[in-house]
Amino acid sequence: MGPSDGQDSRTDDTDDTDDTDDTDDTDDTDDTDDTDDTDGTGRRFGAYRLIREIGHGGMGAVYLAVRDDDAFQKRVAIKVLKRGMDTDAIVRRFRHERQILAGLEHPYIAGLLDGGTTPDGLPYFAMEYVEGRSILEYCDSHQLDTTARLKLFRKVCDAVQHAHRNLIVHRDIKPANVLVTAAGLPKLLDFGIAKLLNPELAGHTLAPTLAGLQLMTPEYASPEQVLGEPVTTATDVYSLGVLLYELLTGRRPYRLTGRTPEAIARVVCEATPVRPSTAVTASRVEEGASEAETDVGVTGQAEMLAPGPAANGRETAGAAETERLRRRLAGDLDTIILKALSKEPVRRFASVDQFSEDVRRHLAGLPVLARGDTFGYRAAKFVQRNRVAIVAGLLVFGTLVAAVVGTSWQASVARAERARAEQRFADLRSLANTFIFELHDAISDLPGSTPARELLVSEGLRYLDKLAADAGDQPDLMRELAAAYLKVGDVQGRPLNPNLGDTPGALESYRKATGIYEALRAGGVAPPALADDLATSYLRQSDVLASMGETAQALEFAEEALALQESADGTASAGLPLELAASYSRVGDLLSATGDTTGALARRREALALAERAAAAAPNNVEAIRQLAVSHQKLANSLGNPNYPNVGDPEGALDEIERAAGVLRQASDAYPTNALFRRLLAVVDSNAADLLGELERPEEVYARQQQALSAFEALAGADPANVAAHNDVAISLSKIAEMVDAAGRSQEALEHYERALAIHERLVAADPENATLKLDVASDYNRLATTQARIGNRDAALANHTLAVAMTRELSAENPENVELHVAVSLALLGRGDAYAQFGRAAPAGERADDLTAAERDYVEAVNVLDGLQAEGAIQGSDVATLEAARRELERIRRDRS
Repeated sequence: MGPSDGQDSRTDDTDDTDDTDDTDDTDDTDDTDDTDDTDGTGRRFGAYRLIREIGHGGMGAVYLAVRDDDAFQKRVAIKVLKRGMDTDAIVRRFRHERQILAGLEHPYIAGLLDGGTTPDGLPYFAMEYVEGRSILEYCDSHQLDTTARLKLFRKVCDAVQHAHRNLIVHRDIKPANVLVTAAGLPKLLDFGIAKLLNPELAGHTLAPTLAGLQLMTPEYASPEQVLGEPVTTATDVYSLGVLLYELLTGRRPYRLTGRTPEAIARVVCEATPVRPSTAVTASRVEEGASEAETDVGVTGQAEMLAPGPAANGRETAGAAETERLRRRLAGDLDTIILKALSKEPVRRFASVDQFSEDVRRHLAGLPVLARGDTFGYRAAKFVQRNRVAIVAGLLVFGTLVAAVVGTSWQASVARAERARAEQRFADLRSLANTFIFELHDAISDLPGSTPARELLVSEGLRYLDKLAADAGDQPDLMRELAAAYLKVGDVQGRPLNPNLGDTPGALESYRKATGIYEALRAGGVAPPALADDLATSYLRQSDVLASMGETAQALEFAEEALALQESADGTASAGLPLELAASYSRVGDLLSATGDTTGALARRREALALAERAAAAAPNNVEAIRQLAVSHQKLANSLGNPNYPNVGDPEGALDEIERAAGVLRQASDAYPTNALFRRLLAVVDSNAADLLGELERPEEVYARQQQALSAFEALAGADPANVAAHNDVAISLSKIAEMVDAAGRSQEALEHYERALAIHERLVAADPENATLKLDVASDYNRLATTQARIGNRDAALANHTLAVAMTRELSAENPENVELHVAVSLALLGRGDAYAQFGRAAPAGERADDLTAAERDYVEAVNVLDGLQAEGAIQGSDVATLEAARRELERIRRDRS
């Protein structure tokens, strides 16, 4: 709606709410005029100049404004709290809406642009100004047919589903909150009463009081909203059902007969909507109020929208056109809409995506998934509404035929109860699987989704645990339970993936999954995919055990997983090449850690060949793309990355790492919201910087590593609970510090090292069983101490070097099979030896002996460690080069001593 339409884009300020606020909200209905706030023409809020008011309510107002600072000019909608309403509770509600909008970026959602405080201390925010018309007006004015309306509706569903993926329920979906631009693009507005589905807010509900009912538009509210019951995404499914009903028929499914909470609840919760195909043929019943009146809140507080059309254009159609519309609505569309309007949330579509998908299937001429209500279901609802009368009638009837019918009745009741129990069991199981698999997988790659993933899988697992206890050992249910434990373990602490840093918890969850799979296999339950499931659980345990320093055991599990997959006949799983590639890659990691660099290289070549085959067969498969990039990256590490055991081919390694970067850049462009692709690309850029440094191309090194750091920081900022993301930041900071230190900017290097160390120490404190993080801390101390020695801070440098030596020795003693830890001990010793040698050479001639003696001692031990590893064939490439350099420096130290 543009200026020519007489109606502007706005956000609805009547119903801002924060579910954490239990204070009385009746003040929100205050319509007293605040002239100072309503006449905003010419006022400035920061860079914005107000033009005119375009809407207001009890809490605040919305203005058309223009940003006219030196940067640019842009028209926006400014929402500002009303003077006198700035209590703590209402300010929290206002900021709650701003917080929600800040987390939503979608082409069909009016986005947040800016926020701040007015000169007189009132909070405001600026959002996208949408020039458009309400979806009903747009469809009628453009005379859209049913197909066009359905396609437009699916775009609205896309916007709502995006909010749900971010765990936000809109709670006030209605035509006035969906504007359509001149280009035909919908924009979802007004998240003023939206709800965040997180552990802090999810348990709060609205009491069915006057204050509670004003937080919704009754004509579009779901039964659970009206009754004050917990609100879920199913609430928005219901409101979308009402919206679609009105879009297609020209009327709403209900006519409210009163405005009291009781009258509203009676209609919304009990009245059965007429089928849409029937509604379009019925004569129009005067609703007793204009559209403007029916959009007035329960308390009489008018919402900020212009009156809707008195009659939808569909109702003025001729008899022939009405009959065509009736035939179009009959069948699929009747069934789809009535499923969305089910009274019980569990009987609606499980998600907005499913709702939209059924509309797509109808448009494509495919069978829809929705099923109409059965006679049994309608009869059960009738019994619930008329229980007293039915029981009395049955008692009278029972006195006549008690001898014969009594027994039959009891059997019928038992069967009905059993059927209802089975249905409840199936519904609960379906809900659990929706939590754990559908919703979790839908958001798993989104930035910032780690806490939401934890909530979804833990809630789903709680349901499955109860079902498993009630159902005994049903094999299919037990497999679902095991798969749920794997998901929980991933969120708790799967290394190198978004996780919460609970390594012991992850290992326990993976062991539970493995126990279930092994029990099923031992009991003779062996569907083709069970071997794949068991192999996956072995690999997960291998990942966690390796991070805890149990390298030998980790290798055993990885090799068992690989053996299971290699023994498959090729038909067990459509994803077998990918699974094999992952297993070869994992075994390669562990062979590398145990000193078999050549064996690791061979496994990684096999992994790459399988990944290339899988990606060629399914070029748009996200997992195939990821595995292909990872396979290139890990092969590069084995070829020549100086930070990993390698065979000394940095040129070949750089070729492979650039191939990985190419795959990931293309994937990131194709899937811009996929955080995993962005993270892997940053890792590859960081590894490329390592290789460029090894090849002495310093002009390229810093830019590549800085690019990686920026990406890591963005991912960590978007997902603060993600331990892996913060670890990435710390490692990248440490690498950048090493570069700037080498360039002579030691003070800047110290700041980077201290930041990296602080992050790693915080992560270790939260996850003390994680040996990988402990090694990172030791490395941080070693590098920090090297820089401290360079600037002459003797005491700090030697203290931190000694800490690094002690930590690596402890880790190596706990995990003697891990060659990388033995190398880490030698590097810590060489670092301390360098510091002693530096201080000794700088001291007066008579004071050099002690420091040079200490330097020789550390160098001798480090060379002995590396010599022993070389003799066993456990090191190659860069590690051998380190050994040769250490031998030369040891000879120099000995000459200096003499």
